[in-house]
Amino acid sequence: MFFGFYRTDGLNLTKDEWKKCDKEIPLFFKENGEYKDIVEKVINRKGKEKEYSGYLITAKAQVNEQLYEKLQWILQYYLETTFFVPKISFTEFETIFSNYMKKSTKDYIANGYTDFLFSYYDSRNFSVTFDPQKYNAENVCEKIKNIFNSPLQ
Repeated sequence: MFFGFYRTDGLNLTKDEWKKCDKEIPLFFKENGEYKDIVEKVINRKGKEKEYSGYLITAKAQVNEQLYEKLQWILQYYLETTFFVPKISFTEFETIFSNYMKKSTKDYIANGYTDFLFSYYDSRNFSVTFDPQKYNAENVCEKIKNIFNSPLQ
């Protein structure tokens, strides 16, 4: 699964949880896949140039029990998280995600990068993007409803 992270936030985390996530999440991805910090230059109001590390990050990991255990912390640690099972290479994803603000979730579907794209925002909003011409919306909604209503294992 590929992940795109937009800014660390952790608004819903305690200070200790934040520190734990700050250390463990990058380590998890580095040990179980890849974790790439994309550095963007941002011009502030005074015209001085600043570099932000952790502004955009791409990662990948196998879907397994370890990922499921970390997922709740991952979603709380970043301001916005995008994740999907890819149909493109990780290098292509890095290039695409580096233009994060210029891409919509629909672009990922329309351009064939994935069939389903999941997005989570620290406001606790969760969305699923897919092609309704390819997948029946009622069936997808029913599957999602079943997942959220099933007891955690």
